[in-house]
Amino acid sequence: MHAVKDEIIEFTEQLIRIPTVNPPGDCYKECVAFLKKKCDELGLETTVDTCDGLPSIIGGDGKGVLHFHGHYDVVGGNKSQFTPVVREGKLYGRGSSDMKGGLAAMLYAISEVQHPNISFSITPDEETGGLHGFACLLDKGLISPKAVIMPEVSSNTIWNACRGALAVELAIKGRSAHSVFPQQGSNAFEAMVDTAETFREIDPGRGTVLLGGSVRGGTQFNMVPESCSFSVDWRFPSSQSLDDIRNSICSLIDTMRKKGVTIESETLLESEGFLTPEDAEICTWVADAVKEVKGSVQFAECPGFLDIRHCAHRGIPAVAYGPGLLEVAHGPDEYVMVSDIVDAFSTYCLVGKRAVQQI
Repeated sequence: MHAVKDEIIEFTEQLIRIPTVNPPGDCYKECVAFLKKKCDELGLETTVDTCDGLPSIIGGDGKGVLHFHGHYDVVGGNKSQFTPVVREGKLYGRGSSDMKGGLAAMLYAISEVQHPNISFSITPDEETGGLHGFACLLDKGLISPKAVIMPEVSSNTIWNACRGALAVELAIKGRSAHSVFPQQGSNAFEAMVDTAETFREIDPGRGTVLLGGSVRGGTQFNMVPESCSFSVDWRFPSSQSLDDIRNSICSLIDTMRKKGVTIESETLLESEGFLTPEDAEICTWVADAVKEVKGSVQFAECPGFLDIRHCAHRGIPAVAYGPGLLEVAHGPDEYVMVSDIVDAFSTYCLVGKRAVQQI
């Protein structure tokens, strides 16, 4: 185990050094070439497919009883984060937890189990929604497994569900005028503030709502602003439907329109949540493996949304479980415990063995 541990950590460090930042999509070809070479060394048969101009790796036939799915893109960071450092049992670096540590553990585990009914995929585009990566592979029929596990950073819990998301931009229209005669205009900024106040009244039990992640408007200090816009990012529990949330937003917009506010809306992102029942086979396999390695197990709903939603929305049972803490992912001091990467490797080996025993 010691030799394998060192190899997995070294592999993770090598992946961190390739700055696959998305957006804009840096170093994708370099990373895919490196991953394919590593897969060859591990005895894993792979093909490279280009979806919407972005390269993905498919291991095996993309089918089978179990499919591992990972992504190689990361969010941006300062230059120093792409020089990995191990300190006090923690591996620091951009992507160490999200999710190059999980990716390394995944590939070594697949190599250890080596079974034709276990396949895998490694895609870009997860950090910007996965539509041109994982979803594209599914749409093209290049992967169609019976169950999926994603080694995403999951804070020591099994994510068998994830929240849905609806993000919209609301553009408020007014009328420009000179600042010394504001009554001759219609202040879009003031109307935007009133609209935002209405959205602040959303019941917190219906998820989390971020207002103003993006705000635009006005031209200069001495002119009544004729247009202003702000974003609404609503993340809702899997027990609620996207249609219900969309209707709620439409209702709030109608309320403001009845007050005389001119509003246009544009959808930026939308996704249903999903739930894979805890008694599904994939949940049982992962829970048994985690309990054996960690001693305890906990299921939870991911507070964000994941690539595996593309599987779940197609009726394919899917979960996420990977090394690292979500609260440090994407941060300036992103890290993953070295021991967590090794434990993830052991867990994935057990999951693979349990899966092939069911054949």
